Amino acid sequence: MRPLLCGLAALLLVTPLVAQTQTATAATHEAAPSDAELIERGRRLTGWLLAGRADSIHALMTETARTKVGGTAGIQAMSAKLAMALGSETAVIEEKMTHRNGNRQYWRQSTFDAFVAEPFVFRWIFDGAGLVMGAGLNPLSQAPAPDR
Repeated sequence: MRPLLCGLAALLLVTPLVAQTQTATAATHEAAPSDAELIERGRRLTGWLLAGRADSIHALMTETARTKVGGTAGIQAMSAKLAMALGSETAVIEEKMTHRNGNRQYWRQSTFDAFVAEPFVFRWIFDGAGLVMGAGLNPLSQAPAPDR
């Protein structure tokens, strides 16, 4: 009976490790999101930022990016600042996928009712898995040019 219990205990200890390894392996073998998927993700992220939905944005960020922006509180503060400075979005001039420093970047150029001097650019930089690793928010004249 004792060898059977030891064998069962060993099996129970190993099974979760095997499941975790299989999950991690599957995650690393998933295909990178397409440009079309990232354009849709960038569109949603921009909408959430303008609507103050910090939790939704936070969920799609890398851990490093979350720390850099100050978590959901930092995202919420940025959202409130944008609302005050820009007002409501009146038109999307351009949406595209570009590259910045070798990473895929969603680029959205829009006009706003309270910021009329020039278009405003939202940039979401994605890692290979499609998580946000950085963002840029600038008037068009101050937005860094994409690599390509």
